[in-house]
Amino acid sequence: MKAINAIAYVLIFSLLVFHPLCGEDARLPRRVIGLYNLESGPDVWYSYVHQYAAMPIEQNGLIIDYHHLDDPLPKVEDVDDLLGALLWLDNDLSETQTKTLADWIRSLLAAGKKFVLMGNPPSRFFNQQRDIWKAMGLAYRDRWVNSTYNTRFTKMDPRMVGFERQYVDFLHPYPVIVPIEEDAEVFLQANIGRNDKKQSILVATTSHGGYAASYYDVYYTFEGDKEFRRWYINPFYFFKKAYNAENMPIPDTTTLAGCRIYYSHIDGDGWNSRTQIDPFRKENWITAHVIRKEVIEAYPELPVTVAPIAADIDPRWVGLPESQEAARILFKLPQVEVASHTYSHPFDWGFFKNYVPAAEKPYLHLYPLGSWEDNSLLGEAENAIDRIDGREVSEREKEFHYPKLGEGYDIPRAFANHPFNLKEEVSGSIAYIDQFAPEGKKVELYQWSGNCQPFVEALEDVKRVGVRNLNGGDTRFDSYHASYAWVRPISRTTGPYRQIYASASNENTYTALWTKKFYGFNQLVDTWSNTGSPIRVKPINLYYHMYSGEKFASLNALLQNIEYLLSREFIPIDASHFAEIAAGFYSMKIDNIGDRSWRFLNRGKLQTIRFDQAAFSAVDFDNSLGIVGQRRQLGSLFVYLDAAVDRPVITLKDSDEYYCNPVAGRPYLVSSTREITHVEHDDKGVNCMAIGRYPLKMIWVVPENGVYTVSLNGKKESIAVDDNNLTAFDEMIGGGPLKIRIEKEISE
Repeated sequence: MKAINAIAYVLIFSLLVFHPLCGEDARLPRRVIGLYNLESGPDVWYSYVHQYAAMPIEQNGLIIDYHHLDDPLPKVEDVDDLLGALLWLDNDLSETQTKTLADWIRSLLAAGKKFVLMGNPPSRFFNQQRDIWKAMGLAYRDRWVNSTYNTRFTKMDPRMVGFERQYVDFLHPYPVIVPIEEDAEVFLQANIGRNDKKQSILVATTSHGGYAASYYDVYYTFEGDKEFRRWYINPFYFFKKAYNAENMPIPDTTTLAGCRIYYSHIDGDGWNSRTQIDPFRKENWITAHVIRKEVIEAYPELPVTVAPIAADIDPRWVGLPESQEAARILFKLPQVEVASHTYSHPFDWGFFKNYVPAAEKPYLHLYPLGSWEDNSLLGEAENAIDRIDGREVSEREKEFHYPKLGEGYDIPRAFANHPFNLKEEVSGSIAYIDQFAPEGKKVELYQWSGNCQPFVEALEDVKRVGVRNLNGGDTRFDSYHASYAWVRPISRTTGPYRQIYASASNENTYTALWTKKFYGFNQLVDTWSNTGSPIRVKPINLYYHMYSGEKFASLNALLQNIEYLLSREFIPIDASHFAEIAAGFYSMKIDNIGDRSWRFLNRGKLQTIRFDQAAFSAVDFDNSLGIVGQRRQLGSLFVYLDAAVDRPVITLKDSDEYYCNPVAGRPYLVSSTREITHVEHDDKGVNCMAIGRYPLKMIWVVPENGVYTVSLNGKKESIAVDDNNLTAFDEMIGGGPLKIRIEKEISE
């Protein structure tokens, strides 16, 4: 009887631990509603939430759902996987808006969700909404400290404050807020003089969220037209604590097969420019040929995505026979992925949102290569703007007020040989560029142009065509942009659609919009380094334009970046592959199926899960499924999932081998310069496949030391192992998938 009870207990325990999916609480909540109120409208780009908070929140594995406070707030119970909300106002709110927001925050906190306040709440919030402060575990003490000359800090937790900048300047006024919850963790606290009764917290987290006072969270100022940013607080740690995400599995977009991702993409700008570089100048080469010969063909192991502007190769616009020849030659190269960089290269996408030709009429004479009316800088512009192509102006066009162009642009787009047409800009450009691709290749990616802020209909059209999209963000982290506050999130949303950002800025921002310092792009390696360590927040991205082949200094800077890259460890992939990995960050669902055990669904091509502060954790392979390997780096544990397994499971266990990659009961991958998939273990070893073009270097941890046979497509090699780390190479570039077999040799 006791034996039967014991068996029943084990069965029930197993069901509870490993199969709690019948309960809705098994789904890991990842969504944070980011509340903002820009006066300029719904575009999130300039909001504090997007500019500052989104990247560190995403670094913690959470998803920002942006919400403008002019729009009706969603019902808390209707938002799937909701973890909480973030309020970081760009402007004050009216009394009506404040009341509506306060009611919504009450419902959020009543539902057990987290609420984080960055900066000041609405001015009417302090006295009128005391119950909300209380629900957060805080209290407002009816006063502000406006004169801060005798303010002193009585607590400064180095884990949180002084992250990128110390509080060395004038201290700004602050409200007197105190914790009333025992579990509140105070990181920055101030006193007026030495009166302990006049104490106030400036940065704290509670079991209900967190609070960081305005001007004590992030520093920013302008000197002339230059903006400076620094974080006072550690935003990664702050949001991790505030949203209780400390032990959460994090979908990671920076790493694949244990290595940092590298991808490269080229915008076609300058395709037809004549190079100034000898000896190509003497032969009157266009820059597209120079980039092909000096960069792309010189490094056949490095994949690169090439995106012409369709107008540059279309003779109905400005295309030349050699423009088309360059496209055909480039697209035949096995390392080249085909993409589109639009048809006419819009600079200011907002200008074209409700486009009518009359709106562009005042600019037509400025297009150096002509326009649909053939009036360019080389000819006289028509004075009359009341007719278009001889027809009467529509009522809509008569009511149109000509918008000013953003970003300092002189013209709305690069080419205006035909009136703007969104369908032609998206599907038309893709169909036209496809004509130059060899059999088996087609456009895989749409690369945004100009200010890279497409309106919702443009994103909708790209999704309808069925290709991924990329560009925008302009991430930099160097001596001129020395802060994580300049590192952008993975994407921007417009309506229900996501625009995936490039992971690094291009040479345009290093050369003052291609006007000087043409060598400036060699500073890109600083961004690569700073976004890779001590916190890996971005993959390595080499993003540039065809016009880098115009000048010796710019070409040399580009080649310097590549030589630096080759001294690093990385895994190269196509740009569209990265865009799919990024999309997987948002589509992934995570189910908690037991103690330190999770199942991953709908992940797309995202194959890495990261656990932070995991020095004493390791994968429990016996209770996991679909795991290729694990690697400890930068204080985190990176776990590599098998692309061939649809619903992998990660279970962690304690490990005291913090100083190395722990030994397991089966071989597992530490790192590889190619993707490893279709992993199958048996009693003697492991079978798998390696996919990619780059020369293969892979490191495995094996259960025992000794001599192992490694077979690559049937070619066998014996490798002696004395530290449980097996390293194997294959110098071949390209080719199809490699079939791999690893097994220990049995001594006679």
